Amino acid sequence: MLMAEPNGGSGVDAVLPAGGVIGFALKAGAQTVTVAVHDASRLPPGPRPTDATKPGGFGWHLGQELSVDARVQIHSAGKTVTRDRAVSHGRQAAGLKSRDGC
Repeated sequence: MLMAEPNGGSGVDAVLPAGGVIGFALKAGAQTVTVAVHDASRLPPGPRPTDATKPGGFGWHLGQELSVDARVQIHSAGKTVTRDRAVSHGRQAAGLKSRDGC
């Protein structure tokens, strides 16, 4: 899934274990941003052991923390991993104060 990792996003999940990203879609909704990544592997994604000294292994964990929903669709061309991330609009929704302190 594409959630930002220091080494390029969890699109790295699709590059390292799944053989490469073959498609990507981003959709902004009223309350969510939806990211879908398509790769050529039919193997389902999942957590892998993490090691800070080696690349990869962080995308699934990070995606779980940042997403409100995740879906995996296996199809003849591989799979599509889709995640929804809740978004807020404006300074108040984000918990930020305006310049006048309100």
